[in-house]
Amino acid sequence: MDFLHVPAPASFEGISLLGALKNLESAPRAVYSESIYAHDAFGWAPLRALRVGKYKYIQAPKAEIYDLAADPGERVNLLSQNSAMAAELQNRLAAVLVRYKPLRRPEPFALSPETLAELESLGYLAAAPRRDAPGAGQENSLPDPKDRFAEFELYQNAYLDFTEGRAAVAIPKLQSILKSDPQNTLARFHLGECYLQMKRPRDALSEWTTILKLEPDYAPAAEALGDYWLEHNDYEKARRRFQQVLALSPESFTGHFQLAAADERLGLLSEARQHLEMACKIAPHDENCASKLKALTQK
Repeated sequence: MDFLHVPAPASFEGISLLGALKNLESAPRAVYSESIYAHDAFGWAPLRALRVGKYKYIQAPKAEIYDLAADPGERVNLLSQNSAMAAELQNRLAAVLVRYKPLRRPEPFALSPETLAELESLGYLAAAPRRDAPGAGQENSLPDPKDRFAEFELYQNAYLDFTEGRAAVAIPKLQSILKSDPQNTLARFHLGECYLQMKRPRDALSEWTTILKLEPDYAPAAEALGDYWLEHNDYEKARRRFQQVLALSPESFTGHFQLAAADERLGLLSEARQHLEMACKIAPHDENCASKLKALTQK
């Protein structure tokens, strides 16, 4: 769903919005669509849309309405011409969201209250993660993705540089993004990966730790820290980070698999078997997991 539009002219002739509003009730059906990537990845507002007949309403900090029959390219925003239609479509969209509320996050796997309390006391967990879906009022206070397209393009360019081994080129681009938008978690995460690629582990760890201070429920940062400490043989630190991963993402294959590796190195064989068994259930066709579980059960 394309939510990026060029500026619209002030008026749009030939459309009777009042008449269209009266016909909304007789429309065959309403079609819902959404784009929450910008919210989940960058902390910007999610974009949701409802199409009723030929009219499409986009809910965003800067809402939009388009007549797709007359304007298939969605270039002329009709919102300012008729607030009544906006209110009607907004109410219909709200009803859809209430009817299909997201499922609750699964409970943490096999973590005792004592372990959870320890993780929270160490600052590894937070009671109110930021990435939970915001309410309508909160969404309007978030940046509109349509206003951040230049930032998104710069992030894409930086990520391409990183994946093609040009971390030195990607770093200043990601730093530029964070200078104007310190809350851009994904840019900060990949900046840490770039630092690691450039053999600057202290800087990488600093970026990932900063993420978890700003957004304690961001499991990829906890996983990256756990991988680092596991690779550098600090198994206790690795264990705590992978426990954090599972507290945030109970069905994480990597969380269970890597926690099992840390537990085994610490001599916690029973716990290691438990997490390997869970990892193999999550990925039953992973031969490496099955092989490690078989070897561990023979110890």
